[in-house]
Amino acid sequence: MGDEEEVERKYEVQFDGDEAKLPFLSKDGQAAAKFANGDTYTGAYVGGKRQGQGVYTWSNPSASYTGEWQAGKRHGTGTMTYPDKSKYEGDWVDGQRHGRGLYSYSNGDRFLGTFDKDVKNGEGTYVYGHDGSMIAGRWANGKLISGQWTSKDGTKMSGTFSDHVPTGEVLFAFPNGNQMSGRMSSAVTKRQIRRLQSRLLKGQPSLSVKSDNRKKAVQLGGRLEKEKRALEEAMARYQENARFIMAEHEAVHNDQERKLLNKIEARLSKVKSKRTFCSSP
Repeated sequence: MGDEEEVERKYEVQFDGDEAKLPFLSKDGQAAAKFANGDTYTGAYVGGKRQGQGVYTWSNPSASYTGEWQAGKRHGTGTMTYPDKSKYEGDWVDGQRHGRGLYSYSNGDRFLGTFDKDVKNGEGTYVYGHDGSMIAGRWANGKLISGQWTSKDGTKMSGTFSDHVPTGEVLFAFPNGNQMSGRMSSAVTKRQIRRLQSRLLKGQPSLSVKSDNRKKAVQLGGRLEKEKRALEEAMARYQENARFIMAEHEAVHNDQERKLLNKIEARLSKVKSKRTFCSSP
């Protein structure tokens, strides 16, 4: 029994007064802490800091983290639910998303891949919740730089990207087995894409079509027109997804997360300066 008591060492703190007056407890073990601002923490402490498994819940704005801690910070594996109800499940290092994880956005979108200090970096797959289309590729500093976009009808577009927009050589592969290749500028807009598609039909060089594909289109009659319409639809879907949905959603989400992190950092600084029981992440 003595050994078990030493291992468990459970105690509880219910504190509703001034957080600055919360006594500093060095006793190791499990604890439940409630702060005057409504935040709560239940889990392990070592040397007065969160260490091991624990659950921290923010009251305003509403958010929670369940997982591993080290030296008072989210570190290891854990799940963070943000104020907008988006959720991250995966690896953490020093309080930041770092390593492999799944980010589920509040609008139904999902990203599974690697993060580097809270930012998408490395291999990953972004799936759009509203239609199931996806982008699988490589990311740098939170932006797609190369990969393949697959629409809900199976049309695929592969190439390099700048700010989520295709640039340089791009290859389209249609469900019927036909392919088209072309070159796109990083400054391409939806209006310019329509103009380039028109030039494609007229055989002008702004977009190149493989000669064997052009011959097939002539021989079969109307095939190029059909593929042109499919290309228009595919590009319209991609532009809607990649430029207008993902970019805008990223901006909104990053702003919300930045506000939350600012509040957390401000609280952390305040708590550290007053040497309270535990610091907020």
